[in-house]
Amino acid sequence: MYNALASSKKLFQMTRLINSKFELNEILQILVDAIASEIAGADLVGFFIKHPDGTYRGHCGNKMPVDIRELYIRPEEDQFANDIIRHRRIEYIPDTSKDNRPEPGKIELMKIMSILGVPVIVDDDVFGLVFVHDFGKPMNITEEQIEVIEAFVNMASVAISNIKMFEKTQMLLQREQLLLDATNALSKSLSINNVLTTCYNFLRKTSGSEDIGIHLYNEKERAFTPYRLSSTHFTEEEWKGKHRQGIRLKIDEDKLSRRSSTPKRRLRSKTCMPTRARTMRLAERSALPACCSFRLSPRDKFSGRWPSSP
Repeated sequence: MYNALASSKKLFQMTRLINSKFELNEILQILVDAIASEIAGADLVGFFIKHPDGTYRGHCGNKMPVDIRELYIRPEEDQFANDIIRHRRIEYIPDTSKDNRPEPGKIELMKIMSILGVPVIVDDDVFGLVFVHDFGKPMNITEEQIEVIEAFVNMASVAISNIKMFEKTQMLLQREQLLLDATNALSKSLSINNVLTTCYNFLRKTSGSEDIGIHLYNEKERAFTPYRLSSTHFTEEEWKGKHRQGIRLKIDEDKLSRRSSTPKRRLRSKTCMPTRARTMRLAERSALPACCSFRLSPRDKFSGRWPSSP
């Protein structure tokens, strides 16, 4: 029998807990636990968080016989999840034998007889999905319970949005402080070596890259030559040796070099494996999965570039 007073108390407790937490993982776990306590017949309550590739991967859940982190959902393969995302509403299937939308393999593997899916919408995006289901027995969820769960999710969505806003604000403040620190450090640099060292340090902090190097431009040869490297993977001498072994970055022959030398242009490549043979040799010998190149132009004169890789 549905107990409205008990559900109201759970919502109040969840509100109090969420308002005292500032970590995303803690809030998601509170949401999962609140839903699990509301639906006593549920064997599994899991939160699946959206990833950049569009999949939803298991993030946290209640006590269950499977590791939720090994589970994932591809909306294009799961019509039930697809409908939840597309319609942005709670979907409940009381009898999976009469509804073929959920992925058949998971239904059979976990012996799911009924399932509830809930979208967690944050800033107009389906941030995650909550799935509630049984193992070999129906849950018999009431409309009142679904309304309470919706209230739980709405509360969590607001808290997640606040956390993301706070993190974004902190990131902007950190960037501003980093820019001020870099400007201050560069103003005290009295030699080229000091300038380059300072730039290495701040580029690494900004990009998170472990490999940052500089190539100087040889106007006579119209080519880049390696000058200085800061790397955790190989020494500067090893780096220069790779170039001496046949890598010549000539602007007229190498597309990547030509593009990075274009005035006021920043080049970012998700892969350093284009079709040009010279660039491929550079990528293979330098072990660069991706790179970002910045033009170095003191007083509008092209002098070199800063390539970096993650």
